[in-house]
Amino acid sequence: MTAILHMRDVSLGYGDTHVLSGVNLKLPRGAFATVVGASGSGKSTLLRAAAGLLPALSGSIECDAREVAWVPQSESMGLLHPVNVAEVVSAGSAKHGRLARREAEAALDSLGLSGFGHRRFDQLSGGQRQRALVARALLQRAPLMILDEPTSALDDESAARVRHAVAEHVQEGATVLYTTHSHEELRTHETIQIVVENGTIRMTEVPAWT
Repeated sequence: MTAILHMRDVSLGYGDTHVLSGVNLKLPRGAFATVVGASGSGKSTLLRAAAGLLPALSGSIECDAREVAWVPQSESMGLLHPVNVAEVVSAGSAKHGRLARREAEAALDSLGLSGFGHRRFDQLSGGQRQRALVARALLQRAPLMILDEPTSALDDESAARVRHAVAEHVQEGATVLYTTHSHEELRTHETIQIVVENGTIRMTEVPAWT
């Protein structure tokens, strides 16, 4: 199986500050990969590099995806533009006008946000904003979806909705890479687990619960 994301001996950081080094990562198409590690270990740095938002200090990063869907952490979301939720979500759709609005409403409904389309995005709670951006990412139908702690601010029911939606995306052939602190999320699917620690990463296969 060909790789959709390949990092070779990559060092990552900001200016003169190195966060991760010696990163070697080969992510196959159709994989579900979770990134775990302590706070401040470099998980978000790794995901930003994978999404093409942070260039490598050294080494090479190759991404063979025509498009990458990116869902940041709730606290890093920009809230400067007073747009409504439907406008945010429908931006992920390839359709236009009323058809895009219908897709957005269906995606919001699947994530427990039915009737939220008319609300202003900047007036939602952090967890609601997370779900709205997951909905937008799902509508992109990108071959690679990268989510940074998409369930961190969610209750159990909302988190389960997100996990189900992401699982369906993987079943349709997409590759998903995201950070989590939940052991349940690590074991509800067969995954590739990427552990970030001591300034680098290691990868293991984690079977689903049977």
